[in-house]
Amino acid sequence: MTMKTILCPTDFSKAAHNAFLYALQWAQYVNGRIVMLHVVPQEPVPAGYETPPRVDLVKSDRVKEARKRFEAYKAEAQERLGDEMPMVSFEIEEGKAGEEILHRASEVDYIVMGSRGIMSEEEKVFGSTAIYVTQTAACPVLVVPLNAAFDGIGHIMYATTFDEPSMAVLEPLIELAGEFDAYLSCVHIAETDKNW
Repeated sequence: MTMKTILCPTDFSKAAHNAFLYALQWAQYVNGRIVMLHVVPQEPVPAGYETPPRVDLVKSDRVKEARKRFEAYKAEAQERLGDEMPMVSFEIEEGKAGEEILHRASEVDYIVMGSRGIMSEEEKVFGSTAIYVTQTAACPVLVVPLNAAFDGIGHIMYATTFDEPSMAVLEPLIELAGEFDAYLSCVHIAETDKNW
């Protein structure tokens, strides 16, 4: 079995931490390695101005803090899994989280990311990063609810529009279902005339 790459974006929230723990267990099943990704938001700089030193300092502090948190994640994984721990690497990028995650989607087999569950009003209107990634990524995306714990995978449900991009994701899902000896169900909800 070839090694699979699992991208696990993190903002270091509880939901993202839980997704990391989920990804660790999943990686053991699929002979996977995990790439942790933290995206530092880009500070706006007015046109015609150079980046102020304060902005560089803030970025530097955020990067240092991210590295410390990555080391804590790695130590926790080592403590939980010991010799069974999959390979875990860490990357830090600057930009918009959704765009940076999608930039990596073509380089990985799966994306595992956290969800806080109940969305805020802002997320309902503008959409969360998880929603954006699931709707746009070219690979299977697993969104892990805050309180979910890995217990194997017995049934995969895939919501699809049956268009070409969504069908492209179906092949890796069939392979994943085979690795877990799981059922795979495709669901399509068609819009109907509301005047019925």
